[in-house]
Amino acid sequence: MTDPHAPAPTTPPAPAPSPGAAPGAAQDDDPLARPLARPLELALSPRDWRELLVASFVLSLVLGVGFYALDYLNLHRVEQGATPWQPETSLDAHVPLSPRWVWPYLVYFPFCFLPLLFCGRIERFRVVVRSYLYTYVPCLALFSVVPTKMDRPAFEVTDVTTRWLQGLYDFDPGYNIFPSLHCANAVLVAWIVQHWAPRWALPGWALALAIAASTVLVKQHYVVDVPAGLALGTVAYALAFRRGPRRGEAKGGA
Repeated sequence: MTDPHAPAPTTPPAPAPSPGAAPGAAQDDDPLARPLARPLELALSPRDWRELLVASFVLSLVLGVGFYALDYLNLHRVEQGATPWQPETSLDAHVPLSPRWVWPYLVYFPFCFLPLLFCGRIERFRVVVRSYLYTYVPCLALFSVVPTKMDRPAFEVTDVTTRWLQGLYDFDPGYNIFPSLHCANAVLVAWIVQHWAPRWALPGWALALAIAASTVLVKQHYVVDVPAGLALGTVAYALAFRRGPRRGEAKGGA
């Protein structure tokens, strides 16, 4: 028989969350949900490192080559008589060409690799890969079906800045513009930085918005391409970082 006067059993207190953890986050069950406890939080095995480095290289190569292959394919299609869509609006006439903005435009390329600094666990790396697939796959599909083209102004090459801008124009024929992948991936990186390293969110967003502004100021995109890209990057972040059921909850807590 149970003594009715015996004290009720006590439950041991839950362990305190690690520094920097989001309120209510499950530290072990959901490593994707919480911010980093320190700038570079590494918990990668040699096998994880191989997956991260090889997959990063292959993904960058495949997506980069795919984008520019479609760029030149659309150039060829237009030269053969296809009519490209040009989403120009009256706002574009009020946006001047500003060659100095080529620098933030070019910063985009290393900026896209910034999330790798926060991939201290292989699960984080895999969610970053998914997020980039959510921007690239729909864009490449749309670019292959609907060629788009940017009409860019002529300008005089007078210094290193204008030489870089002319080099950009020579390398990129100006197709694949809607939505702007520059804007989509820049805002995606900003969201990832805010999610895993909130203390760096402000500079991350400042740089992302500078990249977005540069796309129209160097005449690589029309104005309407920018909000379309920003929306795509935000949706990609929401899809890649959405919370699934925690362990033990997937089958009704069984």
